[in-house]
Amino acid sequence: LTLYDILKEDNTLDLFDKIRIIKQLIKATKYLHDTNIIHRDIKSKNILFSKKDMTLKLSDFGLSSYNNDYNYLTSSKGTYLYKDPHFKNKYMDIYSIGVIITELFCDFKTEMERVKTLSDLKINKIPNKLPKLLIEIIRLCICSDITKRYTIDNLNNVFLEYNNII
Repeated sequence: LTLYDILKEDNTLDLFDKIRIIKQLIKATKYLHDTNIIHRDIKSKNILFSKKDMTLKLSDFGLSSYNNDYNYLTSSKGTYLYKDPHFKNKYMDIYSIGVIITELFCDFKTEMERVKTLSDLKINKIPNKLPKLLIEIIRLCICSDITKRYTIDNLNNVFLEYNNII
């Protein structure tokens, strides 16, 4: 079961489930970054869940790179909606997480609405129907200014604090 399947069928995830998914995704990505691996293709179809306890599993490492292999990172491969238009380094995974957060919290009526909304992130257009805190988190995941964009550690800390807000 993928996150894409869950969201496409019937997005009935409650706030607790959505935050749990984000935290697990951050933890998986942090592990990769701490071991010098950039996934490069984080998307809802590559986020799997075990049937037993809904534990998140990140899959499809076909585009991953190890130790900032910049020759490989210059490749234009990846999934358009989730691909960072600004960077070809570990920050590209942060951009993808920002897209996933948007996807989790927006209730899309059609696939075209989903594509349009996620495409708009590339020009820093975030749906204003989201809570202000989430808009700020997404903004700092997709920011084109590398000095302002979250690192995986920043993002991890934000969601550790998020428990105190919800």
